[in-house]
Amino acid sequence: MLTTALLVVALLATDLLSPTLRLPQRDRLIPQEVFGRGLARGLFRFGVEYGSGVRTLVPGAASYMVAGYLVLAHHPWWFTVAVAAAFGFSRSLAILQFVLLGRDGWAQFLSGHSRVLERLGSTVTAVLLLVAVLGG
Repeated sequence: MLTTALLVVALLATDLLSPTLRLPQRDRLIPQEVFGRGLARGLFRFGVEYGSGVRTLVPGAASYMVAGYLVLAHHPWWFTVAVAAAFGFSRSLAILQFVLLGRDGWAQFLSGHSRVLERLGSTVTAVLLLVAVLGG
């Protein structure tokens, strides 16, 4: 329990204090060929590859916090699957924002708020995990 809490706090501090986050990740984006067989199939494949981390950039420490928590907390397998599904859904919100705001609105919003949103996501994740670890 204490190890998990310390890991979460250390990752949050790293995320908040660093101008850019240097954690292990793949640095290749998903190629346009993914969408070559139609939009629906392409979006599904994009979601699987992006959500699973096969090809993605990790902008904040939140995913590392959750992974550390899941490894150290020894929850049942279905709990880990539920968390993974929620993570995948949350990663798909960027696509929804792109669709709702349009390309120009989405790009303009992200260009001005990217690192703030990354740090906010890590902070919310850290608070929730600390509540789970220390309150449970």
